[in-house]
Amino acid sequence: RVAINFLPRTSYAYRVKKIISLAESGELSQAEAILDSLEASASSENNKDLLPDIDSYTALMNSYLKRQINILTENQWSDGENEASVDRKTSSILTLAGKVHDLLIQMEDLSGVSDHYPPMSASGIIRSGPRHAGLRPTSHHYDTAIMAFANASKGITSTRTINAPYIAQRWLQRMETLAFDPHSGVT
Repeated sequence: RVAINFLPRTSYAYRVKKIISLAESGELSQAEAILDSLEASASSENNKDLLPDIDSYTALMNSYLKRQINILTENQWSDGENEASVDRKTSSILTLAGKVHDLLIQMEDLSGVSDHYPPMSASGIIRSGPRHAGLRPTSHHYDTAIMAFANASKGITSTRTINAPYIAQRWLQRMETLAFDPHSGVT
């Protein structure tokens, strides 16, 4: 098996399609690895055309949300469920929400949205490197982040989920701010 980093540059289209197919089939770790390698290549070569396309990010975000919903609905959580099992499920749901959050931040950074608005990352640091306006998030991407954090607080009472509604609210406010600015390009 050939490592992703050693694939010829001509395989860009294949790799983008592979991200989407892996995400849609639930192979999220593999899809993430390819997406990360494309971002790394684009950054090291300072070439925006090597970045994954918006469909790659969308497929991965949708798959994280789908996995969350599967966790929430499988074996319906019961009052008799042991604490370790509930904690595992809660952790998985929060991790998936965090991944959606991180991808949306990446999209804002890579598209240049964070160049004009305060970044949503915890560090407040805007990444350097190539910008690609084609990766500008749409309302669908913001809705996905809002849903991911709404799911993280559905029926789960835990100190670990206490900030989930707050983060969902911040993404909603961000989407509204960008939607009202005709120069943001967010629709």
